[in-house]
Amino acid sequence: MGWFSRFRRRRSARAYVYELGPWLRRAYGASRTYTAGQIERGARELRLDPRFIVFGYAVFLDTPGFQSISGTLPEPTTIEAARAALRRALGNPPQFDPASTGIGDGDDIHDLGGQGHGGDHGGHDGGGHDGH
Repeated sequence: MGWFSRFRRRRSARAYVYELGPWLRRAYGASRTYTAGQIERGARELRLDPRFIVFGYAVFLDTPGFQSISGTLPEPTTIEAARAALRRALGNPPQFDPASTGIGDGDDIHDLGGQGHGGDHGGHDGGGHDGH
């Protein structure tokens, strides 16, 4: 992978974490997880690179939600592998700070920092989800 590809991947990873997180919170309220549809809408509205939407899924979906969409990805993967790729793209941060994403406490990105999972709460998009 060339330097420009690495740059684009890192820029996209940062955008999916630090831009999409606050957008989801403003659009749907603070939640530990969001739905694939909410993540996709946010990515479209923020004009994030759709080739890297797996980063958004890795951060903002819970494990069952990720499993439900993994077959639709261009390269099917597990949530653990997607999170590992995200950590690598971000430069392997030793401790990922969920508060820096602008989302509520206890969300699924704790797994990126190796702190465990805080639970499952869906957002409100009018579709089928685990809701508040």
